[in-house]
Amino acid sequence: MEVVIRPNAEAAADLVARVIAQELRSNPRLVMGLATGNTMEAVYARLVRMHGKEGLDFSACGRSTLMNMSACQTIMSILTGTT
Repeated sequence: MEVVIRPNAEAAADLVARVIAQELRSNPRLVMGLATGNTMEAVYARLVRMHGKEGLDFSACGRSTLMNMSACQTIMSILTGTT
């Protein structure tokens, strides 16, 4: 695993959005786990902007390949009996 330190949250969001876009372009059927909460809003805003300006295409990522990570955490808690 590579750890990348950026000077601020904006720079980090830019980098994360670029990495996601690059992976999505190389694999349109990419399976993505989407984190919830405020932390990722800047990244998602950048991805939306890339969709509009650059044509970043999410159409091959159907409901079966996108998972809300809060839901995943809840499911795992139910399965493991933890909270």
